[in-house]
Amino acid sequence: ILKRNPVTALFIAGGEDKITPVKEVQSLYALALPDSELIVVPDITHEALTYAFVELDPAVLKWLAKEK
Repeated sequence: ILKRNPVTALFIAGGEDKITPVKEVQSLYALALPDSELIVVPDITHEALTYAFVELDPAVLKWLAKEK
């Protein structure tokens, strides 16, 4: 889908994610529009990523506050 219709997106990956490894997320990020961002939280698995509030909240809020 991103190849045909690139969008601006925020990509979040866990450094220890075995379900969606960082390399796969980087591939998607490469297909997105230039204002996209990629955040990699080191030492976090796929399951634990949703609980990484301390690491993610500031970055996600900053990205959401940007004018699009």
